[in-house]
Amino acid sequence: MAKIVVTEFMDERALAPGRAAGHDLLYDPKLVDDAPRLLAEAATAAAIVVRQRPQVSGHPLASLTTLPLRKRSFL
Repeated sequence: MAKIVVTEFMDERALAPGRAAGHDLLYDPKLVDDAPRLLAEAATAAAIVVRQRPQVSGHPLASLTTLPLRKRSFL
C-alpha cells in the first residue's frame, strides 16, 4: 500500500485506520525536529500528514514532486 509519513505527534486512534488499511505508515513524533530526514522520507511518500509545527512550504514543498497533491490547509 501507500507510504504515509506522519510528521509529528498524533493520537494512536487517528493512526489506526491507516494501519488497518495496510498502508506503510511512518510515524515518528520527533520527525518534526529533523527537517532533512523529514524531507528525505517525504520524498518517497504518497502522502504526508502535516499538523502544526513543520515548515513544509515554499522550496521544501515544491521539492516533493512525488506527492499527488501538494497543498497547505489552514483548517
